[in-house]
Amino acid sequence: MKQIGKVRIRNMPALRPRCPVDAHGFMEWRPSSRQTPEQLFCGVWYDCTQCKSSVLFPSPGLKAQLADMRKGGAHQPSRKRPRQKVTRQLRRADG
Repeated sequence: MKQIGKVRIRNMPALRPRCPVDAHGFMEWRPSSRQTPEQLFCGVWYDCTQCKSSVLFPSPGLKAQLADMRKGGAHQPSRKRPRQKVTRQLRRADG
């Protein structure tokens, strides 16, 4: 577990990720003050300061939720309804 300022982070990587664009170098850690509650739940975010690419290291809570969804648990999205046939009647445009 790492600590940055007052924030303790469990799933922070040992090394900072690099931007997919080689010339941009390492990504910067996104401070919690710049995150929504949903982003904080998801895990640790890194951003490229040049191209705005981001990478996420998922939190244990997010990993558990995704595993539950794969198993068909409570978070499973509803299945799509079968398509209904749509018929239209076209009118002739006479001036």
